Amino acid sequence: MLRAVSLLFVTSLLISGCASTPAGKMSAEVQPNPEVTISEGVNSLNTNRVAAKSVGEWGAMKRRFIRVGDHPDPFGEYAGPIVIEGKVYVGNSDGRFLALERESGKVIWEVNFKGGIYATPAYYGGLLYISDDTGEVAAIDLLGKKAWSFKHSAPVVSSMIAEGGVLYLVGADQQLFALESASGSPVWQFSRKPGKGNHIWRSQKIALEGDTIYAGFNDGYLLALDARAGAVKWRARVSEEELILDITAGPVIGDDAVYVASENGVVAAYSKSDGEELWHAAGGAANGFALGGGYLYFSKLTGEVEALDAATGELKWRTMVNEGAVGGTPTLAGEEVIVAMSRGSVWGLDAATGKVRRSSHIGSGAAAPIWVDEGGMVIHSHAGAVNFVDFRAP
Repeated sequence: MLRAVSLLFVTSLLISGCASTPAGKMSAEVQPNPEVTISEGVNSLNTNRVAAKSVGEWGAMKRRFIRVGDHPDPFGEYAGPIVIEGKVYVGNSDGRFLALERESGKVIWEVNFKGGIYATPAYYGGLLYISDDTGEVAAIDLLGKKAWSFKHSAPVVSSMIAEGGVLYLVGADQQLFALESASGSPVWQFSRKPGKGNHIWRSQKIALEGDTIYAGFNDGYLLALDARAGAVKWRARVSEEELILDITAGPVIGDDAVYVASENGVVAAYSKSDGEELWHAAGGAANGFALGGGYLYFSKLTGEVEALDAATGELKWRTMVNEGAVGGTPTLAGEEVIVAMSRGSVWGLDAATGKVRRSSHIGSGAAAPIWVDEGGMVIHSHAGAVNFVDFRAP
């Protein structure tokens, strides 16, 4: 599988790394409206839980798609779409970042990057934030005009979070850094030595709550850092094995705990305040989490979806979907857990029981995060098609 690069971050002197802050003050520029924040895990907590109470009847679905790339390789696209006021924004591995009309699929504008785009864009204060595998990070307004550009020395192919006037992101070289969201000026940077052995492509993930940012590294550690300056608050060893240690799912932030999973099969919960382990379970290699209603949901390459009690780690249900691997992160929408499969189908599972409620075929598998709301789904497939699935009656 196309899974091999590195992760993020940073440590302070005693913890094995360093955080640095430029001398300049933070910009006082007022951000434009709207104030909504969008990132890969739907929100800065990375919960992959959407606000929609209901996702409608799948039996009334209409489907259309537009091809924005051409990738016969089954693992071609990883960047998920986001939707703002009826417009879909998505990047692809050809380096095209596009704005599309949701109703028609018509391309409104596009901006070309030198490298492939593998990260779901973030949105904050009227600006979209995009990164590519050459290390460019850019802010673009909703009309396609580039506001600023920043160049990092390593690929930036994973999650970004923009909140409170700051853009947080991580490079494949294990560097976590913060930029002023309005200007791209550096605020601080945290560097951590890469772990040994092979590493997982796009495994870098971050989550933010208040003044704490949580990040998993490819040496098997979860770190909590001060979001204002990059100083380490605590660290926890998730994976004890000596093979692939990468944190591949999470961090996801709950009421009292932060949840992560490692490539070698550990799923664990840690206290947000001090990093104390609350529980751990054998879960197998997890692709991603969704959190809500007291359950922690996660998907696997084996085609399984599981639900654990978020407070104890007890297994509540396990469902095998016999349609290949679960391509990406599950999404909790209303009373359903929605997953996309590598063979081109999308499944809705009952969030309480795991029972299959419905499914639909979209033609090509997907590994990118799915956009789900009360109007339907937007899915960026492996092969480069953007699929628009309406829940409205035809």
